[in-house]
Order: sequence, then structure tokens, then C-alpha cells
Amino acid sequence: MGQSTDPARFDEAFGVVVYTQFMTHEMLMTGDWAKGPAGTNECPWTNLLEPPPSLLRGQVAESWEIDGQTIVWHIRKGIHWQVYPESEAFRLANGRELTADDVIFSKNYLWSSPSSHMNLNVNKATHVEQWYAPDKWTVVCKTKPGKTGYTWRIVGMYSRIYPREVIEKYGSQRDWKNAVGSGPWILTDYVSGSSLTYKRNPNYWMDDPVNPGYKLPYFDGVKMLIIPDVSTRLAALRTGKIDVLFGLTWDDARSLMQTNPELKHNEYVSSSPQQMHFRVDRPELPIYDVNVRKALCMAVDRQAIANDYYSGHANLLAWPVAPFPEFIKAGTYRPLETLPESTREQFEYNPEKAKKLLDAAGYPNGFKLETICYSAEQSDLASIVAGYWAKIGVKLDIQVKEYTVWSSIGTRRTALQTFIGSISSGWPFQFMGMRPNDSWNYSHVNDPRIDEQWVIQDQFYFDFPKKSKMYYDFLPYVYDKVLNLQFPAPSRFNFWQPWLMNFHGESQVGNAESTYERYIWMDQDMKKAMTGGR
Repeated sequence: MGQSTDPARFDEAFGVVVYTQFMTHEMLMTGDWAKGPAGTNECPWTNLLEPPPSLLRGQVAESWEIDGQTIVWHIRKGIHWQVYPESEAFRLANGRELTADDVIFSKNYLWSSPSSHMNLNVNKATHVEQWYAPDKWTVVCKTKPGKTGYTWRIVGMYSRIYPREVIEKYGSQRDWKNAVGSGPWILTDYVSGSSLTYKRNPNYWMDDPVNPGYKLPYFDGVKMLIIPDVSTRLAALRTGKIDVLFGLTWDDARSLMQTNPELKHNEYVSSSPQQMHFRVDRPELPIYDVNVRKALCMAVDRQAIANDYYSGHANLLAWPVAPFPEFIKAGTYRPLETLPESTREQFEYNPEKAKKLLDAAGYPNGFKLETICYSAEQSDLASIVAGYWAKIGVKLDIQVKEYTVWSSIGTRRTALQTFIGSISSGWPFQFMGMRPNDSWNYSHVNDPRIDEQWVIQDQFYFDFPKKSKMYYDFLPYVYDKVLNLQFPAPSRFNFWQPWLMNFHGESQVGNAESTYERYIWMDQDMKKAMTGGR
């Protein structure tokens, strides 16, 4: 596999994304591989998203029950901690069976860390009344009123399970050598800037859900090659040195289609479209006026951006909910043409009306505005916007920052006027970017109606059709706030070698997991024939 960067960390107690733990650790629940293209094809599993409960299956939890504010998880018997005699950390757990006590310990460990994703989203003090294991195979969580659905989701699907012995001895798993889990792969080597090496966990508990009777995983091992340069990654795929690449742009995809037509691929909408976020909490700024924000949006021809910048491979409306098949089928996603005309017009190019709105707001001569961005794509989009805004008298000062500076400004939400960044549209029911304490609330939104809607929908968390209808009906209110200038959501492409069997481009099997590797195998004869034995 090809990765663009080294892991930022090896323990989710210290940050959100830990892609190595996708391989080594497990959660209470996960996405159901058998519901994807390899099975019933109810979803493509191409994006990080909040799937309907019907697309989930138990992982460490064999099953669960919910009664009012009480969640009961039944822990699966026969799951053992990984065995790797060469490592002292692995010898601590010594392959013992995972129990409910491990689950309790792990969640408390994550709750104790201020920077863990679980603690940031489901604070124990505000969400949980009681959390205990009445016996070796049962975990009970009694939640605060109105917090059951969200707690079930985050605790069940966004937090890993750790062996107590390792955390107690080392304090954490920040050192990759201590990354003991119960997952299908054992991390055996890491060379910064070069590679991560995993070997098959021979004691892994899971059978193939689509091909019963076969123990997972199939491969003897997986190697992640860290290749920062995209052209080098593409060359490695072309020559068969790597088997799969994810998230490619249309330009790179078009090139691969031309040079290597034998490669398989799929296309899907990005779950993280770029947006220019307006500060809506500063009355001294012109953009405090919603009509000014609307004018700025109407002044930009986003269909032209989709056609020209993204070569037509983009969707005009993809936030706060993306047009994923799962959300379209459930009625969560609302197409542009279904919105009221007064809401829809902010997405339509109308510079004449934009100028009239600015005149009426008291800015006949326009004004100056600043934005902060970092990547080539973001600065390109900012430059395009600057050209459009100049036609209505608005001058855009583009501040291109180094990634660490840009990231720090975003994390601390200290951009003074506008900020270009993406907010995932795969988790619509979280109202990401719209709640006061949300990490992605770059616009500094503080809207009682949005907060109320978030609370109300959580009460119907497990009634996905009803929750989706409520969300669908509420979307015009969100759009009418004009919290950001939405850029078209580009298509992304996954490419893989034809010798990968039982694989259809799946990349995110559930919420915070990318463990498709356990389900697939290789036609080695085909590979030898196509690569000349390399």
C-alpha cells in the first residue's frame, strides 16, 4: 500500500486519526463488510461516514441492546490479545482473552485524556451516568437524558480497546512498539519516512462474513510504503510495486486510465469538500450581515469551477450532508433542485443581484476581506474567488500559510474573517461546524435552533428514516444562514491491481475504520504473469 505521510501518532488518546490502529485494534462495533459490494451491495464503503444502524455489525461486541437510557453490550468470547514473542509489550498481555473489564478500562483511559476524540465528543461527565461491567462478558452504560444515541455511536464505533497491562506499564501506546491490540494485523516494524510492516495475526477470531468457513485475514502480511511524492506513488502503482492507492484526483486518475488500462478503479464524491467559512460572530465585519454573505456566494460561478477546475467531476452541493448512496437511499441528502427558490439562489451565479445586495447592505463600493488557506487546491480556489469578487468590488487578501500554521489557526479557530478548510459531510447528524464547542466550528456559529435540532434528533437516533426526514426538512434553515461559501465537492478515485480478489475499491468499512485488507486475497499467478515475476 502507498501512504503519503508518516503516522501522526500511534494512540488515539492523543489525537483523532490513527490509521495504524485501523489495522491493529478493534472497537465494539463496525461496518458490515457483507453489506458492501462483496456481499449484498447495500453500500459502497468508499467514504468515512456515519452509516445507518442497519449497515453495522458487532466486532468486539457480539450484540447490543438499548432500553431507554441504558445501553448493554454483550462482549464476544474467544477474542485474544495479539501474540508477538519478540516484543516485551506483547508478552505483558500474553495472548489472554479480551473481556468486559478491558472495555471498561479502555474507555476510561480515553476519557482521561483531554485530546482523545471520544473525550472531546462524548464527555463522560455530560453524557454518562454509570459505566460498569456486571460480569466478564457484559458492559452497561447508563446515559444522561437525550444522550443515548450519540454515546452509543461514539463509544461503540470511534474508540479502540486496549490491554490494561500495556497501558499500566507504559502509560500509553504512543510508542509503536507497544501497539498491542486484538485486530487482524500485528505492527512489527516502523521506519520513519519509509514503511510500516504488519504481519498476520494467526489467532484472529473472525471468519469471512461473505465466504463462511475461511479464517481472516488472508494475507501473510501488509506493508505500507510511505511515499510523500504523488508522482512516485503513481509510478509505484503503475509498475506493480504497490497494490492500491486511494483518494486520487481526476487528473491523476485520467493519467492512470491512459497509461494502465488494466488497473481497476472506482469514483465517488469526496467526503471533505472545501469551504470558505465566514465569521458570523463579529458585528464589525461586513460578513456579519447574512445578505452580504449571500451576495458573496452568488458572485461565484461554482458550476464553472466544477466544469473547469474539476473537469466536470464534482458535485455542487455536498455539505453538510454528502450525496453518498447511503444518504440518498435513506432520504437524508437533499438535492439542490428540491430547496426553496429563495434558498437555492445562493448557489446560483448571479453577479448582478449580488451587487444589488451589497448596495442595499451599505457597501456600494465593496470592501476588503481576508482569507487563510494552505494547500495548492485551497489557494487556487481562493484565487478564483478573488477574480469573481473583484467584479462586485470586493478585494480578497489571500494569506497562504504553512500547514502547521494553518492547522493551528483552524484548531484554535482564530481566523479573524474567513478560513478555507473542509468539514466532513459524512457525519451529518453531528451538525459538525455548527455547534458552539465543535472543533470544526470555524464560523463561530451559536444558533439555538441548530443546537435544539441536534438534541431533538438524538432522541430519534435509532429511527433512521424519521431522523433523516427531520434533517431533510431542517436543511433549508441551515443553508439560509450562509455559514460558508461551498466549493464543489470533487470526485475522488481509488485504483487497485486486478490481482486483488474480493475487492471493489472499498476504503472505509464503517465510521473510523479502514480494515478492508483483512477480507481480500491475491491471485499470485495473475500477478506473476502481469509483472514478469516481480
